[in-house]
Amino acid sequence: MLMRRRLPPSLFPRLRSFATSAPGFQFAPVDDARDALAKYRQKLEKKAAEQGFASAEELLKNASKFAVPEPKAPLPRSAKLSESALSPEKSKQFVRPPSKASRSKDLPSYIKPLDEIVDVDRLKEEDAARIETIWNEYHKTQAGMLSGVMPVSFYETMKKNGKEFPMFVLPIPREAGVEFYLLQTALNQIYFTSLLEYKTHGTEARPRLTVTHYDDLGESKGVVLMRGEVSDAGVLKAEDARLLVLLTQTFYVTGGAAKRRLVEAFNRTPHAFDYRELVAEAERIL
Repeated sequence: MLMRRRLPPSLFPRLRSFATSAPGFQFAPVDDARDALAKYRQKLEKKAAEQGFASAEELLKNASKFAVPEPKAPLPRSAKLSESALSPEKSKQFVRPPSKASRSKDLPSYIKPLDEIVDVDRLKEEDAARIETIWNEYHKTQAGMLSGVMPVSFYETMKKNGKEFPMFVLPIPREAGVEFYLLQTALNQIYFTSLLEYKTHGTEARPRLTVTHYDDLGESKGVVLMRGEVSDAGVLKAEDARLLVLLTQTFYVTGGAAKRRLVEAFNRTPHAFDYRELVAEAERIL
């Protein structure tokens, strides 16, 4: 069973400030909220039908398979190795706890360093494409985990924006509307907590998904490894976790001016934040 951690103490001052303005999340009358969420759901169902999916959930599951967008200049691919050419058994050859583990300065002490997950010295002998395959194939065998590999430039942009705008909310479609998740960035990590749970328990609320970025290979290989840990798979499904990652990357890196304005507004003028705009922008991603 995966350990459920509380939010890190470094976030508490920020969260206390947020808690003061939390009533601002009553953005509109309840009837307006229900109407907006119902329209969001209807549009997702329509899009699913147009693309041949049985439901909105099937559409989201398909869309969230590609949580880490392809860079404009694709990572080099080995001519002798496709993404499916490496079996999970072979990828495990790179998983070896070394005698000593180095730690990124931006990694919390309770998070495993990369050296405790893979044999970094052996990984450094591979090209970026093979590293991507090894990393993702290994995590396919790990329950409650998701993974990805991104160009270091993409990650640096996301981290820079996350430092400037450390909190945001993201909508996840449900059978009867939408569930909102509170996103919080802290150094090399991103925490996702149910907004309802946060409003109920405050800083005692525990993240449902914790995403860690390992930048150990950034300088030598030009890639950053992403590892997501779902704390309660019975509550947050794998496709929901992937969608949260996709939405985060879109709002913080690739989404353009409209999405950036929403992120900025949430952090700087939360009382004026419009959740209906958020739902509309999230809808455009699919």
